[in-house]
Amino acid sequence: MREYELTVVYDLTGEGRFAVRGSYGRYVGGSSGASANPGPGATDVNPNAIITRTYSNWDGSIPYVPIAANLTSTTGGGVNRSIAANLLGPFVDEYTAGVDVGLNRSLTIQMNYVRKTDGQGNKRLNLALPYDAYTGVATGVDPGPDNTTGTSDDRPLIIYSVPRSYPTFGQSTEEIVQLSGRESHNTYDSFGVTLNKQYAHNWSFLSSFNADYTRLANIDPRSPNEALYGPGDNDTATGGSNTNTFRQRLPEWSYSVRLSGTYQLPLGLMYAASFIGQSGEWFGRDVQIRDANNTLVTVRVNPHAGRYDWVKVWDNRLSKRIKLWGNQSIEGLFDLFNTLNVNTITMQTTRNGSQYLQPTDIIAPRVFRLGVRYKF
Repeated sequence: MREYELTVVYDLTGEGRFAVRGSYGRYVGGSSGASANPGPGATDVNPNAIITRTYSNWDGSIPYVPIAANLTSTTGGGVNRSIAANLLGPFVDEYTAGVDVGLNRSLTIQMNYVRKTDGQGNKRLNLALPYDAYTGVATGVDPGPDNTTGTSDDRPLIIYSVPRSYPTFGQSTEEIVQLSGRESHNTYDSFGVTLNKQYAHNWSFLSSFNADYTRLANIDPRSPNEALYGPGDNDTATGGSNTNTFRQRLPEWSYSVRLSGTYQLPLGLMYAASFIGQSGEWFGRDVQIRDANNTLVTVRVNPHAGRYDWVKVWDNRLSKRIKLWGNQSIEGLFDLFNTLNVNTITMQTTRNGSQYLQPTDIIAPRVFRLGVRYKF
């Protein structure tokens, strides 16, 4: 597939004080439902790889003799995989528009808008385990957001599985096929404003605000579980489609603020500071239940269970440069990272259980650093 781009910039005043710009481009690749690469290659259909089969109900006898009825899962290589003959490579269409305004010789403001859309993504179907093969039914209980069974927010869950008696149980015959237009149509919109004060009169300043809006398309469900809980929650890709009860993804807004500046202090000291604020990501809530084959399956019962707090980090630097002979200089640096010592949670356990909502990642603590920089 060819890539191309068209960009237009026009100075309305002819003095470099007010300019409008826009562009359009089509690029190879994609996001989410579309492959991030130009498309499937030889490694996608190479069957020469390790195959792992997992069995249950071992009685402890050695050597172990596999029993077909105890086969739990098959993973790894050895996949009988093909690529659809009419498969096209994914692409991204990008549109931009902006305005640059020079308020004076050192102060400018920029306003930007960017829109991206995906197209021609691909997905994998396991033809050996079609949608209709999922006839095993098991039920479980969702303990709800309070993570406690027997309370008012509990609700029943249903999970489907392929019975071990199915002729092609545990097998994989994959085909990489084209996504339909609605499956592949992810859209991303970004709005941004930047104010830039260039260094003059001993100080400089830069500030920006961005708002991003994301709408991700869902692929057609390849199993009853995907129809109930959405794709990506189960490891096995399956064939077929049924869109009657398919849960759609909700659009998401995210925001960020950036401030930075420098100020020349007496005695040749330079002070610099930066502040970054970014809205937290959405997190879901997962539940594990056992299917009819007694296999634990994790399902996403709520894709928007909550949202992490804003991340707000303030860094500071104080430096002093001493010029030596020629082009040589030595500079002493003092850095203070995460000055306010915030400990915002950025990741936590989202599956109901004993570790539910326990933090797994937080912002690094306050750190100071002394350094020397020599230039020659």
